[in-house]
Amino acid sequence: MSHSDSEINKSKGELKKKLHMEFKAKNLMKGLTNSQCATLKRRIKTLKDARLFYAAARNNTEAVEKQLVLGASPDCQDVHGRSALHVAASKGYTEIVKLLLERGADPNQNDKLHNTPLHLAACTHNLSIISLLLKAGADARKLDLYGKNPLQLAESKLQLLQRSWREGSIEMIQVRAELQLIVDILISVTSQTPQTNVEDLQMMKLSLNSDVAESVDDQMSKLLMELQGFKIS
Repeated sequence: MSHSDSEINKSKGELKKKLHMEFKAKNLMKGLTNSQCATLKRRIKTLKDARLFYAAARNNTEAVEKQLVLGASPDCQDVHGRSALHVAASKGYTEIVKLLLERGADPNQNDKLHNTPLHLAACTHNLSIISLLLKAGADARKLDLYGKNPLQLAESKLQLLQRSWREGSIEMIQVRAELQLIVDILISVTSQTPQTNVEDLQMMKLSLNSDVAESVDDQMSKLLMELQGFKIS
């Protein structure tokens, strides 16, 4: 069987499941009033959304895809306003993020703290998810409840990193890795800010390989200045 045949059979199987579910739902609704039918439909939809959210939180790609096929919303939210995409982005579940975006999930949806999935990805320095979100149209200018955009959250994390370095509670190898990720975030966001000199950022990233402690501290200060002066228009 060819790869395309396998995909066709999979699609047929998914359609068959969906039709079977719809048939069962119609049978359930026979003899119900319009109001009762509407209530039942809402409950079924809520159950599908809850299953999708749970599957995303457990990094279960197959279950997420199944619930989407059955009609769950890719933008379903919990009581805190977090979507399945928020959860997947915060946990670093790249394949779940990719699947949800492909199925139409909103990359700019806010939770109750006004965090977008990009805010959460920036906090965890997950470059692959940041790139996916930006390509899907995530807006790096959006502010959270405290007036911070994703880059400013990266700046806050850099300040904590510098404090830990100066207190001697973190190793140089970890500092360099974190700094390089922050520079990568800055480079990724330049897709929305073409006025930034990407070559300067690439050079900054290369210079982080120095084994001199004083150089690492200088680079952190320089990167902080870069972030503080970085304007998203």
